[in-house]
Amino acid sequence: MLKVVLLDLDGVLVDSDDASIAFFRSLLVASGRPAPDPEVIRSMLSLTLRELLGNLVDDEDGSAKVYEAALGRPYPVELVKIANTVGLICERLSREYRLAVVTSRIGRDAALIVPLVSNRIDLLIAREDYQNAKPNPEPLLVACARMNVAPDESVYVGDAESDSRAARSAGMWSVRMACGKDDPFSDYVIDSLEYLEEAVRKISDSARARKPSRRG
Repeated sequence: MLKVVLLDLDGVLVDSDDASIAFFRSLLVASGRPAPDPEVIRSMLSLTLRELLGNLVDDEDGSAKVYEAALGRPYPVELVKIANTVGLICERLSREYRLAVVTSRIGRDAALIVPLVSNRIDLLIAREDYQNAKPNPEPLLVACARMNVAPDESVYVGDAESDSRAARSAGMWSVRMACGKDDPFSDYVIDSLEYLEEAVRKISDSARARKPSRRG
């Protein structure tokens, strides 16, 4: 029986590309480095903060210093885009399932964004809550443990193949927002969040009859 819907934040509930690009460009300039090309940053937004800065800053010592500067720099939440339908979708899902956000964002920034999305989110799992980032299943398993549910009673909704792989490795169901792309690791692929409720309903029906596949 499906009990919990775990949701990625960036790329699923919010569009934070412009906000993140502005943040990293201003961060690098403030650190005495040239502003990176916006498209270069965009191509790295699925990485963790430390990984992304490691790619943008050549030397390891410099990367560590910029990372520390990033932790103290305000994130431009006002540039985050949230579709008008997101809050309603979360409200309707919450009538049947508990909701949690699982993100690679640091908790400080995620905690500012999640309340803007919905007041129906029961739990936030941020980067500080686990050691190994996706596609390792640890973030999803931490969420299940804190919500006291089994992985096969949960579905994770992400926007990258690493999200689907993490869900498979955890033994839970998965939905990927992939805009027409195929994903062999996901149970359902949808083009937008508007189709999420239908996908979750189908997974809930399937969960009554069988368990999700486990593939690494």
